[in-house]
Amino acid sequence: MSRQKPDQESSTNERHIKMYPHFTPEERYEIYEKLTEKVPKSVIASSLGKHPSSIYREINRNKGIKGYRPKQANDKAAMRQAAKPRKVYFTAQIRSQVEAWIRQDFSPEQVVGRAEHEGIQMVSHERIYQHIWDDKRSGGTLYEHLRLFRRSTVNATVPSKSGGKY
Repeated sequence: MSRQKPDQESSTNERHIKMYPHFTPEERYEIYEKLTEKVPKSVIASSLGKHPSSIYREINRNKGIKGYRPKQANDKAAMRQAAKPRKVYFTAQIRSQVEAWIRQDFSPEQVVGRAEHEGIQMVSHERIYQHIWDDKRSGGTLYEHLRLFRRSTVNATVPSKSGGKY
């Protein structure tokens, strides 16, 4: 492997990007074989070109009652991958539902909770706030349905009960 001079950069900027790929089924089978042969984990790691901590993590994360098995390890890894939450895009359908609930004076947190309760995919409450403020900047009125906006207008017109005293 040749070293590059400091002023030379590769096209993909390899010096700054570190990729840690998942274990392949073949690598998992090799781990299993070497574990049955009682090969030290550090030797397994060097033969696979992985860090020893990756091997320890792989074994601990994917072992079952009978120990580490490659098929079981693949299945567990696939289940973890499938269980990851996926990014939800702010589509026109989601936007219209959010706007309807905001106009019914739901807070963005309540919108997310209601959508979760009804089994509807929803963006985060932070993204809903961003949409409300974007709407305000473009002349919209969604912000008027937020409690913060309503509270400031009510407090300005209604005298306090204490008569100004604490």
